[in-house]
Amino acid sequence: MNTLRNIVAQLMVIASLGFALFCEANAQPLPPATEWVPENAAITVEIPDSSKVVHAVMSEQIYQWIKKLPQGASFLQSPQFAQAMGIVKYLEYRLSTDWQTAVDKLLGGSIFLAAFPGETFLAIFDTKSAELLQKLHAVVFEHAQEEARKLGDPTQVASKTYKGWTGWTLDGGKTAYTLADSRLIWTTKPDLLRSIVDISESGGTQSLARQEAYRQALAALPSDAIVRLFVNMQLLRQPLGSNRLAESLRGNPLGALLVGDLMEPLKASTWIAGSLQFREQQPTIELLTDGVFPQADHPTAFSLPDENLGCFVNVEVPRRILAISLYRDLSRFYAAKDLIFPERTSGLIFFENMMGIFFTGRHFSQEVLPHLAPEIRIVVSAQDYDPQYGVPVVTIPGIALIFRMKDPERFVPMAEEAWQKALGLINFTRGQQALPGLIMDRQEYQGVRYFVASFSTAGLSEAERSDVRFNFRPALAAYGNNLILSTTEQLARDLIGFLRDTTRAEARLPGRNLVAELDREALLRILEVNYETLVRQNMVEKGHGRDKAEEEVAGLLLLVKLLGQQRLEVMRVNNGPRVRLTIGLPL
Repeated sequence: MNTLRNIVAQLMVIASLGFALFCEANAQPLPPATEWVPENAAITVEIPDSSKVVHAVMSEQIYQWIKKLPQGASFLQSPQFAQAMGIVKYLEYRLSTDWQTAVDKLLGGSIFLAAFPGETFLAIFDTKSAELLQKLHAVVFEHAQEEARKLGDPTQVASKTYKGWTGWTLDGGKTAYTLADSRLIWTTKPDLLRSIVDISESGGTQSLARQEAYRQALAALPSDAIVRLFVNMQLLRQPLGSNRLAESLRGNPLGALLVGDLMEPLKASTWIAGSLQFREQQPTIELLTDGVFPQADHPTAFSLPDENLGCFVNVEVPRRILAISLYRDLSRFYAAKDLIFPERTSGLIFFENMMGIFFTGRHFSQEVLPHLAPEIRIVVSAQDYDPQYGVPVVTIPGIALIFRMKDPERFVPMAEEAWQKALGLINFTRGQQALPGLIMDRQEYQGVRYFVASFSTAGLSEAERSDVRFNFRPALAAYGNNLILSTTEQLARDLIGFLRDTTRAEARLPGRNLVAELDREALLRILEVNYETLVRQNMVEKGHGRDKAEEEVAGLLLLVKLLGQQRLEVMRVNNGPRVRLTIGLPL
């Protein structure tokens, strides 16, 4: 009899397991989170497979980086971290698993974040384990009830049911969440939960996934994107659209020159899409929009290379910190100043007056700028100092501009005259303040004659030659169709050497209208050389003691050490703008 009872019991267990497996195999998977999200989401961020991000964040390498950061090391030794570890241990006990497994199962599925008009936020987590999610909910809800009782207001923690769905609040209705199998939905507005239930019940007909702008944006992104961004420009025209960009550029000519061409595409856009992916083991961020560049005859069309044109490759010189290559028609840019800068600032008026003086009354937009081609290059480079000239206590990198001339024979004399007048004005101003002036000279390098100006060192002691003015030895040089304007003679010589290799120097980047590159090693060196100056500046500006100032500067240096080669590209694809940032992290 006992044997028969045991056989029956075993058969029941097997049948139960088989039924459970059958149900699990035939369970209806949850639809994508976007099938439940209202279509008026203004900004969304999606991580389709968050396990990749979670594993990267939880890696030993990231932990070692945190330990090296002064702020990170302080936090790891703080009472707050000890308290957090206590909570982790408690959750490990209540969830019957270690924290690494819990994080992987709860955060390793997919993550969807959204912002709606009216400061409403939504987060949806698709976990790998409905059972573990239910356990976590029970622990959190139990703890919240206990805390509410301690505070004498148990109504802060409550639940409500709507169409068979149960939602919970832990803060008196300020936020709310619900569970749907292995999915957690959290929002700052309980009413949004009801909308999500209604949409799910209707099969997602009014969901974000069915919205045309969202579908277009998603289709434009690479399929291997780790993170996807969507911005509904029709909902955010005022806070994020062209008006905000235009306002920020009105008093910033350099900013307008660099990114002002994006105003028209943003005005015409209905969406902006973004992605994070890995290319050649480096994280790459891309932004694009359905807005298009203006027609070639539009006043703001000053940076529009066609598919075969584009800016030149960036300058390569020793000790390079930053290099920028642009395709900008300066004549058209300046002609559109009334559109870009509707209010003439005092700085712009002063600039126009100075240009009139330097170029002997020539009309700046009609007789000067038309001589320049659209290809412009900027380079910032650290200096090697000559002790005979001076080694400043505060070192400033050299900065140079390279302009492409259409008619060097006509324009070089104009530029040389303007350069000499500018130096004369500088000397006159310094003379009024009883400060030493610059002495002009002509030198030759690799067969190229150039102008240079320097401060006299006659009779100066070594200490006197450490003045900040010895960072500057301005030079003007012309090589072929290139005009070099540099704050240091050394950088001007380096550029002459670079430009002599025309095959390399005149290579183009088709479709690109801006390419910027940041070099870690050179930036790190100049920060280390100026370490003491940075510490003193931190103490003066922030009122910190020396220990605190050194800690913050050390943190800055460490962050720079973690950088690699950073590259930013703005390009024209299908007549629309695309921005690509390659982050050179040593992953």
